[in-house]
Amino acid sequence: MTNSSKMTFKEQITEVEKEIQALNVVYAPLHKKMNELTSTLANLQNQFDVDDKVYVEETCRRGCCIEDSYHGTVINVEFEEWRKIYHYTIRQDSTGVDRKYQGTYGIKRI
Repeated sequence: MTNSSKMTFKEQITEVEKEIQALNVVYAPLHKKMNELTSTLANLQNQFDVDDKVYVEETCRRGCCIEDSYHGTVINVEFEEWRKIYHYTIRQDSTGVDRKYQGTYGIKRI
Protein backbone atom coordinates (compact mmCIF):
# COMPACT_ATOMS: atom_id res chain seq x y z
CA MET A 1 0.00 0.00 0.00
CA THR A 2 1.26 3.48 -0.78
CA ASN A 3 1.54 6.39 1.60
CA SER A 4 -2.04 6.87 2.85
CA SER A 5 -1.51 10.44 4.11
CA LYS A 6 -1.38 11.82 0.53
CA MET A 7 -4.31 9.77 -0.76
CA THR A 8 -8.00 10.58 -0.56
CA PHE A 9 -10.31 8.22 1.26
CA LYS A 10 -11.78 7.04 -2.05
CA GLU A 11 -8.29 6.21 -3.32
CA GLN A 12 -7.51 4.39 -0.06
CA ILE A 13 -10.74 2.39 -0.37
CA THR A 14 -9.85 1.45 -3.93
CA GLU A 15 -6.33 0.38 -2.85
CA VAL A 16 -7.64 -1.74 0.01
CA GLU A 17 -10.27 -3.35 -2.26
CA LYS A 18 -7.51 -4.25 -4.75
CA GLU A 19 -5.43 -5.83 -1.98
CA ILE A 20 -8.44 -7.81 -0.73
CA GLN A 21 -9.13 -9.09 -4.25
CA ALA A 22 -5.48 -10.07 -4.68
CA LEU A 23 -5.52 -11.96 -1.37
CA ASN A 24 -8.80 -13.70 -2.27
CA VAL A 25 -7.17 -15.11 -5.41
CA VAL A 26 -4.83 -17.04 -3.09
CA TYR A 27 -7.05 -17.46 -0.04
CA ALA A 28 -10.34 -18.61 -1.65
CA PRO A 29 -8.99 -21.90 -3.07
CA LEU A 30 -7.14 -22.61 0.19
CA HIS A 31 -10.28 -21.92 2.20
CA LYS A 32 -12.31 -24.22 -0.06
CA LYS A 33 -9.71 -27.00 0.28
CA MET A 34 -9.60 -26.56 4.07
CA ASN A 35 -13.40 -26.91 4.27
CA GLU A 36 -13.30 -30.06 2.11
CA LEU A 37 -10.55 -31.60 4.26
CA THR A 38 -12.33 -30.71 7.49
CA SER A 39 -15.53 -32.34 6.22
CA THR A 40 -13.65 -35.44 5.06
CA LEU A 41 -11.90 -35.74 8.43
CA ALA A 42 -15.20 -35.47 10.32
CA ASN A 43 -16.73 -38.18 8.13
CA LEU A 44 -13.74 -40.48 8.59
CA GLN A 45 -13.78 -40.00 12.36
CA ASN A 46 -17.41 -41.19 12.41
CA GLN A 47 -16.61 -44.48 10.62
CA PHE A 48 -15.46 -47.74 12.17
CA ASP A 49 -13.08 -50.49 11.08
CA VAL A 50 -13.39 -54.23 11.67
CA ASP A 51 -12.24 -55.12 15.22
CA ASP A 52 -13.00 -51.64 16.61
CA LYS A 53 -14.46 -51.75 20.11
CA VAL A 54 -17.70 -49.76 20.26
CA TYR A 55 -20.48 -48.79 22.64
CA VAL A 56 -23.98 -49.01 21.17
CA GLU A 57 -27.11 -47.26 22.44
CA GLU A 58 -30.37 -48.34 20.86
CA THR A 59 -33.10 -45.75 21.33
CA CYS A 60 -36.85 -45.75 20.91
CA ARG A 61 -38.36 -44.75 17.59
CA ARG A 62 -38.42 -41.06 18.59
CA GLY A 63 -34.84 -41.22 19.87
CA CYS A 64 -35.69 -39.98 23.34
CA CYS A 65 -35.36 -43.18 25.41
CA ILE A 66 -32.50 -45.65 25.57
CA GLU A 67 -33.99 -49.12 25.15
CA ASP A 68 -30.76 -51.11 25.11
CA SER A 69 -27.05 -50.45 25.36
CA TYR A 70 -24.01 -52.70 25.18
CA HIS A 71 -20.32 -52.96 24.36
CA GLY A 72 -19.41 -54.78 21.18
CA THR A 73 -16.89 -55.35 18.43
CA VAL A 74 -17.32 -54.44 14.76
CA ILE A 75 -17.05 -57.72 12.82
CA ASN A 76 -18.12 -56.59 9.33
CA VAL A 77 -18.34 -53.33 7.37
CA GLU A 78 -20.24 -53.02 4.10
CA PHE A 79 -20.64 -49.89 1.95
CA GLU A 80 -23.86 -49.32 0.04
CA GLU A 81 -22.65 -47.37 -2.99
CA TRP A 82 -25.90 -45.94 -4.32
CA ARG A 83 -26.92 -44.48 -0.93
CA LYS A 84 -23.37 -43.74 0.23
CA ILE A 85 -23.97 -45.36 3.61
CA TYR A 86 -22.09 -47.90 5.68
CA HIS A 87 -23.64 -50.98 7.30
CA TYR A 88 -21.94 -52.31 10.40
CA THR A 89 -22.32 -55.76 11.92
CA ILE A 90 -21.51 -55.59 15.62
CA ARG A 91 -21.03 -58.59 17.87
CA GLN A 92 -22.30 -57.95 21.38
CA ASP A 93 -19.47 -58.74 23.84
CA SER A 94 -21.63 -60.17 26.61
CA THR A 95 -23.87 -62.48 24.53
CA GLY A 96 -22.04 -62.98 21.24
CA VAL A 97 -25.16 -61.94 19.30
CA ASP A 98 -24.55 -60.19 15.97
CA ARG A 99 -26.60 -57.10 15.11
CA LYS A 100 -26.55 -55.10 11.92
CA TYR A 101 -26.74 -51.28 11.89
CA GLN A 102 -27.19 -48.84 9.06
CA GLY A 103 -24.98 -45.81 9.61
CA THR A 104 -23.31 -44.74 12.84
CA TYR A 105 -26.27 -43.36 14.80
CA GLY A 106 -25.99 -44.53 18.40
CA ILE A 107 -22.56 -46.11 17.92
CA LYS A 108 -19.52 -44.65 19.68
CA ARG A 109 -15.89 -45.70 19.60
CA ILE A 110 -14.50 -46.79 22.97
